[in-house]
Amino acid sequence: MIALFTATFVGFGGLLVLLGTTQEALAESLGLGLADTGQLAAALSLGLAVGVAGAGPLVDRAPRRPLFVAANLLAGATLSLADAGWGRAGIATALATVGFAAGSLETLMNAAIADRYAERAARPLAGVHVGVNLGAVAAPPLLGALAAASGWPGAFRALGALFLLTAVLGTLVPLPRPRGHAARAAGGRLPLGALLPLGLVAACYVGLETALTVFAGPYARDGLGLESGAGIAAISGLWLGIGGGRILLALWRGPVDARHLAAAGFAGALVLAGIVVLRVESLPLAMAAFGLCIGGVFPLLMALATQRAPAAAGTAAGLVAGCGAAGGLAVPWLTGALGDAAGPTTAVASLAAWTLAVAAFALLARRRRY
Repeated sequence: MIALFTATFVGFGGLLVLLGTTQEALAESLGLGLADTGQLAAALSLGLAVGVAGAGPLVDRAPRRPLFVAANLLAGATLSLADAGWGRAGIATALATVGFAAGSLETLMNAAIADRYAERAARPLAGVHVGVNLGAVAAPPLLGALAAASGWPGAFRALGALFLLTAVLGTLVPLPRPRGHAARAAGGRLPLGALLPLGLVAACYVGLETALTVFAGPYARDGLGLESGAGIAAISGLWLGIGGGRILLALWRGPVDARHLAAAGFAGALVLAGIVVLRVESLPLAMAAFGLCIGGVFPLLMALATQRAPAAAGTAAGLVAGCGAAGGLAVPWLTGALGDAAGPTTAVASLAAWTLAVAAFALLARRRRY
């Protein structure tokens, strides 16, 4: 199961950087500005939001292997069929569809690990989420080369093939059944007051992560005057650093709680502000440093959410991750509009405020544990 989920998260990571990697080719093909690119990212995030939140109750009740296979098939088929003839609206719809499938997969995998490992889930969650970083680091140069050689549809189809492969592999691996039926039958309720601050952390984190991935290229090119390849390298650097942060979390032997989220937010805000103010041109290394600061945030959020609602791990993880996807919907859109109005440097600088908000809401989450 761990190997299968890690491979699936590799595809998920590729999906997260797909727009940033193919932004130049998509912009040329469809006539997109930065705000238009932000809207495509918003469509993907909207699908993710619906998928991660909507799949939770089903994941907590139904057999998981058929759901896993079906979601992978939907993502793989949609990406494989994408074509420039669909136009901007068609591509936005396709991205929303793929986001829905990928979001459903994320909730399913988070819940399955929580059900198998219970209060020890933080480390295996961090471990499988490293797959996201492997995909996000490897995808930019590979998909970027495909987009340059055969247009952005070639990059979409390559990623689709990976989802189709994991669908086939999923038919061979048994997945744990939900473990919360008895508690739900006894009338257990979700602790919404404890989950809300975690959801706010997720919204800020996923929003800034998505926006930085999408706009790293324009910032490198138009903000710093670097070669176009520097933007792609910066995306890889960001996700390499995030992966390093998740590995550190997986290796951490002591207890973890919302204080670690707050520390990550404060450190990340300081680093990102410094990158922009000092106009650091070694952007891949700078983005890696920022990623290292914030890398453990999302898997730790999933672990804390499932610990606060063990009888409904899928629903709790889905609600918190759904808040994150909603942030991924709003923040890139706002950042793109700011970039069109004031330039990519101002747009990227604004993301430090969202990183600081991660810390602020994490402190609130520490106070509201139940």
